[in-house]
Amino acid sequence: MVIFGVPHAQEDHALRACQAALTMMQSSRDNDIVLRVGIHSGEIVAGVPDRFTKEQSVYGAAVHLASRLEHMAQPGDICVTESTFKLVQASCDARALGHQDVKGFPRPIGIYRLVGMTPARAPFRDAVAGTYRGRDAELAILQQAFAGAEQGAGKVIGISAPPGIGKSRLCFEFARSARERLVPVQEASASPYDHSGPLQPLLEFFRNFFRIASSDDAEAARSKIAERIESSVPHLMDDVALLADFLGIRDPQSPAPAMEPKTRHTRLVNLVVSLVRDGTRTPSVIIIEDIHWLDEASIEFVSALVNVAHVSRALIILTYRPSYHAPWQEGPEFKEIRLVELRDEDISALIEDVIGDHPSTGAISGSIVERSGGNPFFAEELIRSLIDGGDLTGRPGHYETSGQVSPETLPATVQTVIGARIDRLAPMDKEVLQIGATIGREFPLSVLAEVTRTTYTDLVGILGRLSQLELIQAGASETEQVRFAFRHPLIQEVAYAMQLRTRRVELHAAVARALERFHHNQLSEYADPIAHHFEAAKDYAPAAAYTARAAAWIGTTNSRLAMKSWLKVRRLLQSLPYSSETNQLRMRASLQIVALGWRDGMTVEEAAPFFKEALDIARDLKDSVSEVLILAAFGRISTCTGSADEYAKQVLQAIDLSDSTDLSVQAILLVFLCQAYGHAGKLREALAAGDTALRQIDNIRKSHEAVIGFNVKRWAESLRTRILARMGSFDIARNCIAQLISSEQEHPDAAIQSIPHHAGAELAWLMHDRELAGFHSQRIDEIAATSSIPYLAVYANAFRGLALSLSGDHVGAIQKIESAIHLAREVFAGLEYESDMLAFLAEIHLRNDSPAAAFRAAENAIAIASERRSRLAECRATLVLAQVVSAGSVQHPGYRLSDLLARARDLIEETGARPFESLFPLAQSSAGSCGQEA
Repeated sequence: MVIFGVPHAQEDHALRACQAALTMMQSSRDNDIVLRVGIHSGEIVAGVPDRFTKEQSVYGAAVHLASRLEHMAQPGDICVTESTFKLVQASCDARALGHQDVKGFPRPIGIYRLVGMTPARAPFRDAVAGTYRGRDAELAILQQAFAGAEQGAGKVIGISAPPGIGKSRLCFEFARSARERLVPVQEASASPYDHSGPLQPLLEFFRNFFRIASSDDAEAARSKIAERIESSVPHLMDDVALLADFLGIRDPQSPAPAMEPKTRHTRLVNLVVSLVRDGTRTPSVIIIEDIHWLDEASIEFVSALVNVAHVSRALIILTYRPSYHAPWQEGPEFKEIRLVELRDEDISALIEDVIGDHPSTGAISGSIVERSGGNPFFAEELIRSLIDGGDLTGRPGHYETSGQVSPETLPATVQTVIGARIDRLAPMDKEVLQIGATIGREFPLSVLAEVTRTTYTDLVGILGRLSQLELIQAGASETEQVRFAFRHPLIQEVAYAMQLRTRRVELHAAVARALERFHHNQLSEYADPIAHHFEAAKDYAPAAAYTARAAAWIGTTNSRLAMKSWLKVRRLLQSLPYSSETNQLRMRASLQIVALGWRDGMTVEEAAPFFKEALDIARDLKDSVSEVLILAAFGRISTCTGSADEYAKQVLQAIDLSDSTDLSVQAILLVFLCQAYGHAGKLREALAAGDTALRQIDNIRKSHEAVIGFNVKRWAESLRTRILARMGSFDIARNCIAQLISSEQEHPDAAIQSIPHHAGAELAWLMHDRELAGFHSQRIDEIAATSSIPYLAVYANAFRGLALSLSGDHVGAIQKIESAIHLAREVFAGLEYESDMLAFLAEIHLRNDSPAAAFRAAENAIAIASERRSRLAECRATLVLAQVVSAGSVQHPGYRLSDLLARARDLIEETGARPFESLFPLAQSSAGSCGQEA
């Protein structure tokens, strides 16, 4: 039996007991020992010697109940009473086991199974001891919003205020009241001083939601995810592998399918939305603090939460500074609380709570009220400064002044008062505080111990003193890895800034190495903060290497952030001499920039320097695989804003340069060639390349396919199907489309999912099949909506336009296709289809009896198609011009009908696109008169 709070009372005795029990349980598992633990908090009789052993012992109902819980617990479990859990629920996670009969007690006892610790969220020691002042109206707003969430009408509340006014304190008070009613509270926060890397708040959210402790191994964590999803949102079971992969606990036997970063990111966003909307049976509270410091990728998740809140049973609370603005702040389901400075009487009451009402403190209390200007944090720091300096003596609530304190001596700013408090520290205490500030807003004890020069025993004493001074506070941890956190971001900021620059450089180097060892099992996830410390230490080689690792990690979910990181890698490498190692990284960075560039609308001119650098290094290193991938990646950009023929030329060059015995690379290049020829309108050549690639497809190595980012076989089959439709093999194309759609769910990458539907929509247009066009355009709409990939939105609008035209709504069709063209130009995506869309637009204008508009669209299509060598679009647009000129409804002296028909005939022959002959009777008769097959 272990007793806490005896012989000296301990405010946190229940929390200490839970931490000890969890640590014992982890140690027992590591040593194959089976334990059961029962915990209860209550009054006991202590200090009475045992009549037989003469040892000091304890007695009482509390002891008896804890013993009963231990017997009731399953092997390996920790059971706590409901009254005990209420004391620790801000820091502990537990599962309710209901009220159970316990021998010797007249009424059933509420029992919980202790699961682990939850991350600390600034527990505000003053909030526990003192009265919360001046925010009754704001708390009432939050309570009212939560009452709505309980009825199924969720709400989003934003809390806006400058630093120190009380955003976090308000959240703490509301969260504490919610937890007292056993309401689930999920918390996350961002900080610019943590350098924690992208998506850390999201990772924190998932781990808290699924109750994943850092002591859980990968299998246990995956089981928690699967159990929670299966019980609450079973339709998302397919996302278990994706989520496990994101959290770094992937199952090697069942890996997540390869998919484009944007698709992966969207799936994760949708997963969060579904969990919040459908995954909780009881009302809950989600608090995300300091969102003004969130990274770009995390902001998208916040926006998704805001959009779904009104159909959930969740109250979402977001805190930020007044300068932060987001589009969703204007939405009907959003309400903002703007915190202002406290009234003088509230600040005065707060001061009296802390220092008391002794007559000697009256003058200085008034000075603090005046100097703090209604900022409660500033007022608290002024009080602490006076206590630290010996101007106030006594104990909380009962202080007296030790002499005459002049109001003029009070610091003018909160930063100044914090700096004065830090300067009063003993040298070693100050050094430890500044090392912690260098590590981050939160710092693990083991990392701090490795960087400091003190012994572990001395360090524990120093941290105790810093906690007593309320500069830092102990954070709850789910394992034996104890953490500490700064009580307020401004304390960390001031402590860090007070160091000499040379000292900071030394510390960042030591912190980087310590974090490497601390996060050795999660280096990819924490690569960004490690890179930050190496860069701050001016050690640019490991900084570049870790930035590359961070780029690869975030690149699986967010290509824009990955692009920024790869650009940073190149910038860091500029400070390093050329060597085999740095050249490899330069080549990899430039290759990734080009490979990501086509998704984000990078032009040929923008990509050219990166392409040249990567290609030159690959050839110098005789790295044929990288050379091939570089040429293919640059070709993809070329076809969007340059020439499709140039894309094909680049791929052919890569084939010539590649090792003919490397069948994996050869097969991949043939698929690229199939795509390039398809964009160029050389359909026979594209079909031949695709057929050859599919015969060799099984030779592709997984490591090569990983670089491409999706299933290459599926891509090749989809490209081939689209080519067959364009060549007029309608029955074969229809069967291929049906087969691809039947296995669509096995290949979740949105871009790959959409290609068979592109083929289906174009097939429907060529066959004048209204129902088929409606089916495929609707499915493309659905894929685009769930993926948020810009170029898929472009295609979705374009094919919706075709479906509307086939239904007779030519005006609606024109609007859709024009919006698709506008979107493509605006987001610089899907431009490889721009000339095709203009050709479709010309055809629909003609169907709408608008020959002048048809002529203008056709001319634009031909101009762009000629520049980009898009022969199919040029052919269709030329046929439109021919019909307008032939009808004579608009005078166009610059064109001769015979020249237009001859050019159309040549293009049909060159492309192999025989169905285009039947689009216009004029073209078909022209082809017949010239002796061509219809």
